[in-house]
Amino acid sequence: MSESQERPERQPEAMYNFSVIDIDRSKVGDLARIWLSNDTNEHEFYGVKTGLVHHRVHPVPSLSAEIDRENRAVHLPFRQGQIEEGPSFDDSAELSAADVDNIYQYYGLRSTANRSSFVNTG
Repeated sequence: MSESQERPERQPEAMYNFSVIDIDRSKVGDLARIWLSNDTNEHEFYGVKTGLVHHRVHPVPSLSAEIDRENRAVHLPFRQGQIEEGPSFDDSAELSAADVDNIYQYYGLRSTANRSSFVNTG
């Protein structure tokens, strides 16, 4: 991990409006929200604002994300179409346990912990 590709910020607001880049190095949208795990207080989902629907975001698991502060970007290991077609929520929504399960399932992942809810930092 290079100096500019570091661990996520402890204050998520500092990352808002970072560009979100997909696995093919295409810009998908902008980072609009970060949901933190209640259990670990770590970044669990990144809310990606795509297109013209400004009050909807696509929560994407933060697993394997690379943060590039120098270029104000978040690199995700998913394709643009997968993110844009994924679950979306109002930008102020809290995620329920069912929402979390559905998001992980959509991305072909399993939740690594038993979580009841997530904190929306927005």
